[in-house]
Amino acid sequence: MLTVRVAAIGQAEARPEGAARAVTGLVQTAAGTPGRIAGQIAGLTAAGRPVVESPVGNLALDARADLRLGTRIALDVLASRTAGTPERAAPLSVLAREWPALEATLRVLEEQLGPAGARQAIEAMPRPGPQMTATLLFFMTALRVGDVRAWLGRTAAQALERAGQGRLLDSLSDDFRTLQRAADPSEAGWRSYLIPVAWDERRPIRLLTRRERRDGRDGRSGKPGTAFLVDLDLTNLGPFRLDGLIRNELLDLLIRTTRPLPTVMRRDIKALFDGTLERTGIVGRLSFKASPVMPPLPVDLDAPAAGGTTELTV
Repeated sequence: MLTVRVAAIGQAEARPEGAARAVTGLVQTAAGTPGRIAGQIAGLTAAGRPVVESPVGNLALDARADLRLGTRIALDVLASRTAGTPERAAPLSVLAREWPALEATLRVLEEQLGPAGARQAIEAMPRPGPQMTATLLFFMTALRVGDVRAWLGRTAAQALERAGQGRLLDSLSDDFRTLQRAADPSEAGWRSYLIPVAWDERRPIRLLTRRERRDGRDGRSGKPGTAFLVDLDLTNLGPFRLDGLIRNELLDLLIRTTRPLPTVMRRDIKALFDGTLERTGIVGRLSFKASPVMPPLPVDLDAPAAGGTTELTV
């Protein structure tokens, strides 16, 4: 992992492809990484992040940027670390995209317990399936208490201690406190939950909630409701957001994407939505909206820490 500052961005060189292409096979940098890396934009990752082609390998810029294919770029290397145990707590701007200490924990558990044992040891980690809602709620409850050991479970914590990874547990605890502070209400009243999910695309689910209250001027009661945003970055669909408001057993849900969803997919989503309403007795409306640029979240979770640095995943 490199922490860098963009030193310069030049003009784009002519590229015969004419459009960005997916780049895979990102490599680790060798020891003795130079102080400045010069390269050019070679394509995009599956999640839409620019890839810099450089002498030390293909580097995935862990930030979104509108850079044309072939654009020359120079990066000043401020710090580097291996993919082992994180040396310090990750800032919120990093945890909004990944959780390095949790990734290191999963690797240690696989070494200690094997892949099957590691999955069993962290059953509480949300993953797609029938139990996902329960595991999401369990994570949010553990976050409210602030005890990462209670969320990981005794088996996982003991395996880390046997492996001499007490510092890793400390890093997880520090990160958990950072996530706990993010769940406190912002000035606008929004609570932000960054929920890790055990799937190939490890960017967490971003769940934002806020209590809403009517003033009664529209003739409805002043009973409070809840506004919520579920922000995802899906491998095949790209940015995907659920924008909803529930009040008085009425649910309004808007699904936002950066490109129109196929008709079959919209029909399937509508069927799931109607089935949920029927089972719960809630009355609701569902709509879809596609726009090239996703509206910003009401809380800027990606704002970097002071210093203007940018993370590069290599």
